[in-house]
Amino acid sequence: MAHPVPFDWKGWLGWVAATMVGAELVVFIIYFLFPHIVSDPLRGSLIQQLVWIGMIGMPGPTIATVQWIWLRRRVRKAAWWIVAAVTGWYVVLGLSALRGLPLIERFTAKFETTTDIISFCLLGAAMSVPQWLLLRRRFFEAGYWIAARPLGWLVGFGLILLARGLQVVQLDLLEGTQLFGWSVPDLVGWSVVAELFGFGIGAVTGAAIVWILRKPTSILNA
Repeated sequence: MAHPVPFDWKGWLGWVAATMVGAELVVFIIYFLFPHIVSDPLRGSLIQQLVWIGMIGMPGPTIATVQWIWLRRRVRKAAWWIVAAVTGWYVVLGLSALRGLPLIERFTAKFETTTDIISFCLLGAAMSVPQWLLLRRRFFEAGYWIAARPLGWLVGFGLILLARGLQVVQLDLLEGTQLFGWSVPDLVGWSVVAELFGFGIGAVTGAAIVWILRKPTSILNA
């Protein structure tokens, strides 16, 4: 009788930490790059448009790159994880643009809250598909990844809303950024938000990836 493989809590903590670091990197890149993108010398130029495209697609691949550092000793050819993240991110951006079509806009206007929730979950699942395709031939239970990604996003955003409701962190253009009621630099406030989101999505997807990696289809895939 085979003994059950214990849950890898150390691995889970490592994944959560990697995801939080990735989220923090996203904030730093946006914070220091954004002023240069909107500067007058670049306004309306092709360079600005290309940088915007790259910046919009930057968060997913950035987090995935830090996750790859965790993943590379556990999965063969783990660099494809980054490629899959880039693919999934831009697929979602393309699908999101469809909501601007007149027919879809009229439908979503009638059922705004419902369609927002459904769209969020569907887009999260669609974003997960490329990485699922990478995992499914190597691990028996790769399907959990499809559900874990959107659930992680929901938990991450939920933690941000909870922190705002408890007045832990407030991001206000008029009153400035506050942490526990104290005024702090914008970068500090956004860093806290990034860490909350990173922890939420990292905790959920970390549990999923650790669980998935327990059952490889072949010892050569582990």
